[in-house]
Amino acid sequence: MLEFESGDLRDKYGRLLAYVFVDGRLLNAEMIRRGYAYVYTRFPCKRQAEFIALERQARETQSGLWHISLRDGRIANLVNRYNSLSIEGRKRLDDLLEELVRKYPYDQAENIHTVSEGQ
Repeated sequence: MLEFESGDLRDKYGRLLAYVFVDGRLLNAEMIRRGYAYVYTRFPCKRQAEFIALERQARETQSGLWHISLRDGRIANLVNRYNSLSIEGRKRLDDLLEELVRKYPYDQAENIHTVSEGQ
């Protein structure tokens, strides 16, 4: 089912503007809540406050688009660099990483506050 705001049904690019309900659930809200969409705040809408709260929640829980490794691109950058190494280079890097992990063990519980505080 589609629900429309009062006024124009399409934006200046011809896109249909609607709230989409599937099995009684608001798909727009679900996408924002899961972090697969963001709130476009340039033009107000009747559900804007709800959508902003859902986006804030997705950002706080680092869901979807807001996941730290996706947001800053570090993981993708590291994977690309690793893939560009020779087999010998990969082996050397793997050995170095293993040595660092042994020397500086990672305690996830100890570091959760750092990620959630954005440090």
